[in-house]
Amino acid sequence: GVYVLTIKNIKEKVTASGKNMWSVAYEEQETGSTIFCNYVLSPESMWKVKEFCDACGIDTQGIVEVDLDGLKGIQVSAKLIRTEYQGQERNDVAKVFPL
Repeated sequence: GVYVLTIKNIKEKVTASGKNMWSVAYEEQETGSTIFCNYVLSPESMWKVKEFCDACGIDTQGIVEVDLDGLKGIQVSAKLIRTEYQGQERNDVAKVFPL
């Protein structure tokens, strides 16, 4: 379904393969549950980073600098899907868009 998510926290991290990424912790408004989503900062994943920036109201024309701390508290709409991870069912973010 489609839900309202609030950005609780966002951190810069490095993937196991050595690529930079943003690790975002969202809070789902109805239940208060935390949903994590990683945005890898690589050419092949830039479409997902752009989708995230667009959902947060960041102009993605040209070179973009993002103040990650400034994104805390921003609300977005998100399509969530159920997936299995290490034997447990969980919600994953399939797509984010402006609220």
